[in-house]
Amino acid sequence: FNAADLIVVGRFESELAVGAVGATSSLTSLIVALFLGLSVGAGAAVSMAVGARREQEASDLVHSAMALALLSGTLLAIAGWFLAPTMLAWMNTDPLILGKAALYLRIYFLGAPALLIYNTGYSIMRGLGDTTRPLIYLLISGITNVILNVIFVVAFGLGVAGVAIATVASLVISAVLVTAALMRYENACRLRLSAV
Repeated sequence: FNAADLIVVGRFESELAVGAVGATSSLTSLIVALFLGLSVGAGAAVSMAVGARREQEASDLVHSAMALALLSGTLLAIAGWFLAPTMLAWMNTDPLILGKAALYLRIYFLGAPALLIYNTGYSIMRGLGDTTRPLIYLLISGITNVILNVIFVVAFGLGVAGVAIATVASLVISAVLVTAALMRYENACRLRLSAV
């Protein structure tokens, strides 16, 4: 999503906007990689429980992993909202772009719960052998991100904020799709929101 954001602001916005979005890429990549690693562990644990026919354990793992994703994502969103300017300052971000970069990063952090829910759901589904649907969901959200980027930047003139909002909206779409798929499973890994 960050690459699509860079392309759109590069085409339709100023150099400062490109610099602002680009300044956040290492932080957003770090966040994605860190939590992707945690979600892969959850998927592996669920896969082992299913393979050993420990259905209650598999169910407990699915619900614990999704609850942890929601909680961690919420805490990350709150921390990121307040710490975004500080983190960018630690990275010696140019003062000319610091304000726009902080705005982008703050909005991006608001999508952390959706990002973690998607990654965790994706890992669980992959651990169960269901690799196609999560990929389709990611493709849908990626295309949506590009379309919303253009709409928010070109039609509404929102610039850096527009691409960040588009990213968050796309993350929410992927999280909703993967959650809905887990809720439709007809096995021990079926997600029940009341149990999260």
